[in-house]
Amino acid sequence: MPYRNWAQGEVRRQMTVRHAGRRRVYARRGLGTAATLSLLLLALVLGVFPASNAAATGGSPSAEAAAAEAAGDEATAGETLSVDVLVYGSTTGGIGALRALDRLGSRFGRQFSLALVAPAAEFESPLVQGLSVEDVFRPHVTVSGFYDEFRRSVLTRYAAQGIDAARDGRLRYEPRVAQEVLRSLLPQSGLRRLSGKLVQVEPPGAEGLTRILVESPTGARQQVEARLVIDASPEGDLGRALGADYMMGTGNALFNDVLGPAPAPPGPENGFSTAPQSLSMLLTLRLHPGGAPPLAQLTHPLYQGSTYGPDFTFGENNLLGFADSWSMRQVLPNDRRELNEAWSDYRPPADTFAWVTQPDSREALRARMASAVLDKVRYLQEHGYPHVGVDRIPDQPYVRAGVRFLGEDFYSGADIDAGRRRQSVAFGRYARYDRHDPAGAQQISAEAAVHVPMGALVPRGFGYLLAPTAVSSDESAYSSAVRMESVRGNMGAAAGVMAGLALIKGTDLHGLSYDQVAGELRVQGHALLAEEREGLPAGQMPPALRRLFWDVPVSGELYQRLSLLNVLNAVDGRGDRSFGPSGTALRAQVAKMVVEGYALAGGAPVGGILSFPDLPDDGAAYPNGYVQTAVANGLMQGYGDGRFGPWEPMTRVQLVRVLVRAEGTGLAQPPAGYDSGFRDVAVEDRAVVARARFNGLVYGRSATSFDPYAPAGRGHVTLILGRALSR
Repeated sequence: MPYRNWAQGEVRRQMTVRHAGRRRVYARRGLGTAATLSLLLLALVLGVFPASNAAATGGSPSAEAAAAEAAGDEATAGETLSVDVLVYGSTTGGIGALRALDRLGSRFGRQFSLALVAPAAEFESPLVQGLSVEDVFRPHVTVSGFYDEFRRSVLTRYAAQGIDAARDGRLRYEPRVAQEVLRSLLPQSGLRRLSGKLVQVEPPGAEGLTRILVESPTGARQQVEARLVIDASPEGDLGRALGADYMMGTGNALFNDVLGPAPAPPGPENGFSTAPQSLSMLLTLRLHPGGAPPLAQLTHPLYQGSTYGPDFTFGENNLLGFADSWSMRQVLPNDRRELNEAWSDYRPPADTFAWVTQPDSREALRARMASAVLDKVRYLQEHGYPHVGVDRIPDQPYVRAGVRFLGEDFYSGADIDAGRRRQSVAFGRYARYDRHDPAGAQQISAEAAVHVPMGALVPRGFGYLLAPTAVSSDESAYSSAVRMESVRGNMGAAAGVMAGLALIKGTDLHGLSYDQVAGELRVQGHALLAEEREGLPAGQMPPALRRLFWDVPVSGELYQRLSLLNVLNAVDGRGDRSFGPSGTALRAQVAKMVVEGYALAGGAPVGGILSFPDLPDDGAAYPNGYVQTAVANGLMQGYGDGRFGPWEPMTRVQLVRVLVRAEGTGLAQPPAGYDSGFRDVAVEDRAVVARARFNGLVYGRSATSFDPYAPAGRGHVTLILGRALSR
């Protein structure tokens, strides 16, 4: 079914945030349409089989799939869900995004409403679908952030059984353990899960909400509307339906499923340039000394056995080399194996192309891929390896590469080779190049560090959409550590941080500051540059790098208030990433803090045209624009001699006057006779200080001293303004 064409335009919508009796107004950009629009997708049959993790000899669906159903609230059929963020794809990146959103919300006292849409209850993440041997070079100085949290949890679970799952430094694990760990990292509240296929997508209109319609395996339909969207799928189904430009295969030609052109199938005429990488159904093997259950007797939804016959063969070299193959040498805990390499690669370019571009073909392709790899193991059993059995059959293939969206930034192989780093939000190390295609695996094994830029996660022109798996890059860059699950998971976490900060700020993704995003990622334990992890124990970040500013400890109220003001652009650090909380706050600095904190707009100056002789007449926002706006809104005043004194210290009582004016009726009036207890406040300031004290904004030096005319410190201003804005 073809997509309808739609006109892409920019609209402005006003989102208002109630705050203590006053309203702060933010402009937000979204994609609009010329008329009411429903983009009917190709019938996205994303896996209607029940979870098929039963033992290979048959039986009921797996326990982990059933448990996955219970992780997150299932939405009720027919209801319309309205959420802050919709995550499409239960991939490693999708789960990383949800985890980061949950952690960010906890830090800021914000409960985000979230929806996770995926084809089935069991996770799509390759970590769960059979990719059981870690693809990271030098993990002890590489892993960080979300992936490190996953890794440490796996190690802890195996350690409780007396098993060292990384005995040579490289993590190995069973899919069931990965499933348990990833499930434990999902938000415990505020998350709704939907399983099924996409049948309709509508880009944001004037109200700024993206809408999708999901059909469950039982046929029930549920609509979801979201302010921000994270497409964490490698195929980019949702982003393509919304009209984002993308690349696929080995070239950088642009395609668009809404506006055209569509990619041509791979073939000799185009040099197979549109062929994605090979897919893999990664079986988990188990050795049975007395003989494994024969696959000839296997009953499974994905395997009918009809493709296996007396003429089936897989090459004598493969057969002879299996005993010493990578799959047999990489021993997982509890003596399992991951069947990888040529044994699991599914290479037909027409099929891999169809998997990405024709979602309605995926049901048949899953069975075809599963049959292909199971036939190979059956061939092994019947030709000298009767002890090799299948412990687990995955539900979904390992999709190494689907599409790559064209983003606000473009990461290239040349960037990697030159060591270029622009606004890095995810760092990793692996082989410089690793591609699986119809010709077989191609690898440049030399180690290469990748630093994925923030803009590569945002499809160009889409201020509401993030794509942390199908990132903006050329094929050379994508076929490096960029496509490995450790980096995919951390790119997902970066997308979650970006979405959460945009929601808190009331802006679209284009309004984010890299320093804010990087600061929050470091707070969540992410290393963004290669050198940040050198010389440290595994998983450990320098304490100073895990803070927004190295001189403000994470614990305590100041850090909490500082985090909020940093997101609102109200505070900046110094060039050395310090904040200087004990330093004196200047009047110009306070003007900026209140203007940005309260999102004040400029207006007609109170009392006529503003003219302060000690302000630079250069039209710059700082300090001139901020001072003019603060005075125009009645929050600050100049001195009697006509000066403003932008570089003079702000006194503690001046700060109280400013914030009481800013809060207005949002601050309660103290009862008659209320006494702040401060004995050093002048008569003319007692009422305003008492009101601030009554509302919990200030506490004083002691029970009887406020020290009103001393300079206010930067930390003091941050505390009081943060308290006011958090009311």
